Amino acid sequence: MSPLRIGIIGVGTIANTHLRDYQNCPDTEVVALADINPDALQRAAQEYGINTTFTDYRDLLSFPEVDAVSICTPPFLHCEMVVAAAHAKKHILCEKPMAMNAGEASQMVAAAGEAGVILSVCHGRARFWAPVIAAKKLVDQGELGEVYYARFSSYRRRGRPGIDILKQSPWFTDRSKAGGGAINDMICYDLDAALYLMGSPDPVSVSAFTFRGIGDAPPAAQIHDVEEHASLMVRFKNGASAQFEHAWASNMDYGDGARLFGTKGGIRFNPFTFFTHRNSEPWDVSLPVPERGISNLPSDFARACLQNSVPVSHAEDALKVAKIIDAAYRSAQSGREAMID
Repeated sequence: MSPLRIGIIGVGTIANTHLRDYQNCPDTEVVALADINPDALQRAAQEYGINTTFTDYRDLLSFPEVDAVSICTPPFLHCEMVVAAAHAKKHILCEKPMAMNAGEASQMVAAAGEAGVILSVCHGRARFWAPVIAAKKLVDQGELGEVYYARFSSYRRRGRPGIDILKQSPWFTDRSKAGGGAINDMICYDLDAALYLMGSPDPVSVSAFTFRGIGDAPPAAQIHDVEEHASLMVRFKNGASAQFEHAWASNMDYGDGARLFGTKGGIRFNPFTFFTHRNSEPWDVSLPVPERGISNLPSDFARACLQNSVPVSHAEDALKVAKIIDAAYRSAQSGREAMID
């Protein structure tokens, strides 16, 4: 089977992750790069030994040697580029967050479906993290019974992208380019993991709180109009619910990670522990599972493209994540619960 020939659109910080992952994947070969910055494009091409470059991503999409693309640009460009890639009959791995809103996400899924190409979104990395894999195995074996509630929480002390970290990417704090802050950047991973572990229930409503105002002020010229701290309560059609909280910046420890609650058993992710009862007595099992581990998202994406099969991180769940995020921002703005169509 021939390697999947990849084109990378956008050679900023996150593109390095894609390039390294593809280099470690025997089923892929990066054959072209595109970026509007010719200097950054040249540096990336030299570092990774790639001969074909374009300053217009449309030229990359027209390049016949490309089978699939990784879209590694800021979120405000995702919809336009995904739709164009689908029309060009290229399979697509899109960085997170998927889109600026649920309407854009719907367009992207529809375009990929009509073109018959695979669309996968990078918040699906969570599905390949070691504790999620271990939890999924227990869920699929029926050890938890019905999973009726999930809770994910994590906090940074000072980790605002574009301000405290990743200072070369100030677009993170500009809503017109990023679509949002902590929800779009980090909670998207937990939403995807929860859908995966809970059997992909349909979300029906979100109640959300957001806050901004922790830490030193950003440079005066930098736009900073996104949330730094967010809390979401999501309700699902099957009666289950899940709570998500993340802070880019806080005066707090690092949170208690993730927990799943089932009718027969429960799971704490870190340290990874399975809680249940045996003979009417509490029975807890600790397993040596790394907190994260290596993501195999690019390998799974390549497998799906080469075999014309469904990737583990698929477009339908990505759209559900986008709808939850969209409703979360509507809820936070209005101060009341937001319904999901």
